[in-house]
Amino acid sequence: MKTNHMGCLSRRGFVKGSLGVAGLVAAGSVAASATLSGCSSEGQGGSAKKSAAGMNPGTYEGTGTGKRGDITVSVTVGERALEDIQIVSHIESPVMSDNALEILPKKMLALQKIDVDTVSGATLTSMGLIEAVTNAVKAAGGSESSLEPNEEGTQVEQSMTPGTYTGQAYGCWYPNSIEGTRFGAAEVLEPVKVDVTVDAGSITKVEVVTCTDVPQFKDPAIERIPSAIVEQQSVLVDVVTGATCTSAGILRAATLALEEAGANIVGFAKDKQRVSESLDLECDICIVGGGCSGTMAALAATESGAKVIVLDKAGRIGGKGFCSSGISAAGAKMQEEAGVGTTAQALYESLFEQSGGRANALLLKTIANESGPTVDCLIDHGFEIEPPKKGAKWDEAYMCATGKGQEKFDILYNDYILKNGGEVYLETAATGLVMEDGRIVGVEAVQQNGTSVKVSCKAAIVGTGGFGGSNSLLERFCHTTNFYDRGLTTTCSGDGISLCESVGAQLGPEIMPHMQEYGANMICNFTANLIKYITYAGFLQVNPQGKRFVNESYAISDPMGYGCAALRVHGYYYIVLDQSIVDALIEKGVGGYYNNEMDSYFDTAVVERALVPLTTLEADLEDAMSNGQAWKAESPEELAEAIGFADPSLFVDAYNRYNELCAKGVDEDFSKMPQMMNGYSGTLYAVRMDIPIMGTLGGVKVNERLEALDKNETAIPGLYVSGQEGSGFYSYPYYATKCSTSTYAYTSGRLAGLNACEYIATL
Repeated sequence: MKTNHMGCLSRRGFVKGSLGVAGLVAAGSVAASATLSGCSSEGQGGSAKKSAAGMNPGTYEGTGTGKRGDITVSVTVGERALEDIQIVSHIESPVMSDNALEILPKKMLALQKIDVDTVSGATLTSMGLIEAVTNAVKAAGGSESSLEPNEEGTQVEQSMTPGTYTGQAYGCWYPNSIEGTRFGAAEVLEPVKVDVTVDAGSITKVEVVTCTDVPQFKDPAIERIPSAIVEQQSVLVDVVTGATCTSAGILRAATLALEEAGANIVGFAKDKQRVSESLDLECDICIVGGGCSGTMAALAATESGAKVIVLDKAGRIGGKGFCSSGISAAGAKMQEEAGVGTTAQALYESLFEQSGGRANALLLKTIANESGPTVDCLIDHGFEIEPPKKGAKWDEAYMCATGKGQEKFDILYNDYILKNGGEVYLETAATGLVMEDGRIVGVEAVQQNGTSVKVSCKAAIVGTGGFGGSNSLLERFCHTTNFYDRGLTTTCSGDGISLCESVGAQLGPEIMPHMQEYGANMICNFTANLIKYITYAGFLQVNPQGKRFVNESYAISDPMGYGCAALRVHGYYYIVLDQSIVDALIEKGVGGYYNNEMDSYFDTAVVERALVPLTTLEADLEDAMSNGQAWKAESPEELAEAIGFADPSLFVDAYNRYNELCAKGVDEDFSKMPQMMNGYSGTLYAVRMDIPIMGTLGGVKVNERLEALDKNETAIPGLYVSGQEGSGFYSYPYYATKCSTSTYAYTSGRLAGLNACEYIATL
């Protein structure tokens, strides 16, 4: 296999033909085995005595755990065969899960096999379905070995009507979503429309006709997915990592078009193609992760004369930096020219005080000192940056606006990194670090098609964006997985932590979720709709027991600090509304509800988005109620019963107490400002809210040179860690100073690249 890598970039993304289909190996087939719990339900028509030939014929139910919750199936079996599989219930995401839930049961029946290849982009859904079918078969007294497999089951003879057929499915954004436009999606969102041309027996052409998703996310999916469908004659091809939603939309639309053509979809459900090839590469510095920090490391290292290879498991470069809009800095030339008198010392002192002394002062001071030069560097390399405004309040006094989007990263790669000899391998996931004589000498990786990659190098820089996409690491470090994944963390699964721990690196004491302040829900997609803004209004909040637990105005005054910290204590919470609140929010927004008397307060608290009319709130509430995530009642007693509090009286008492305090005009319990103490009456609503995260903060312990430290506090030669994967800069709760994460990502990446070059010069 020849090198699969990115040769150059266009203004809109990757030049066609230069982006290799190289990447993270998919989870592959998952054997649902003895570790899965059995189902105790008896089958309909199943006998109590096991048949000698295999299973007890009948219909049985089984349940497995998908991405969002339980998947329950009904499975009819004969003595040695699966006869029927039906989905009974699930709460998996539409479109994302549709192909897995529709096609995998058919594939299992055709192959007479439970252990089938998972659907790329719906791995957890697939695993949950496999677990559910396994448990149903177990209830029938059988297992995978009870079946007589049919290895040729997907080799069906198609009899389609030749022609071109159109399928539609939504990709990343749905109708009425307000979030996509912030990142470049179309104002009017449409479903992904795909034309599929077929002859009687095969797919001859696939074309994406319409897609209104964010260009830099959709472009690699539109480039690769249609051709892969034709080449592999399958709708179960690998999705583009990092553009999973758009990929899933294309694949689902293609599936629907094929079904309209009369296809037996099992014949187009072939396993993903894998190869057993290898690729040997060589460079000075191998950078794992191409987000903000990895990109800056590559820029600094290539301009210092080092040969650099960047590995990224996603199908595009830039990581979460696409969504970041600024960087806090002090002493940049543009600030001086604008007359903004910020100093690195003042920035350091502010951050250290906010950390409560828990941050590594040497690292913190280094980042503060180098933040200005980092902004200078970005401007010199094509970034369009605006300085802070004169007189900005303290938490925004250092913020330099970079704007969102992909183009800023395309410029860095097109005009500098690639021209300086850098190479980028997309959808290539690092799997190990190689050490010899106590120092880093290589990085091992695997591409999406199974190609193994070995990069020989003199130093490695790890910047893979944290572990927000890993339930196991969230459980390990945050002691819960009850966080709403905003979609920015999918590819950030803690690879850097695992890599560094494997060579003896220690972890820092401050490791935490990077929480956001707006409303989210694990079942309903609040974060794309206006309903998320009700968290900014300071309405009554109660914990899972029904008790009031916080000064709700923290959601406005310090939303990502004290506000989020208070919510995390309880894991999830409920916001209580009454009909007058709902009506006012729909007509006038949060500001209008308070008669616009607090608009200046909301504006300075950076929640001005909630001042607009929340026109979709009624529809959002209806959707939430239909999914059991919101409730409506005529009294607090009825509402408590509907929600299902263990002791309903706790909520009733909290509700009555809150109304009592509102009547007094003084919050004697939590000291919320009097202007926000409005009483409740009439029809009531409660909405469950989960905590959204944009990632995690902290991980591998580093020194001020960004070198990973072992358990003896000694630098591991040749190993550097930048961005959110490193510990020492952050503390809990998150800094109130705006854009602190971007500050650390850009600056730590640049310094890691420079310091790695200094290190290899000594070898």
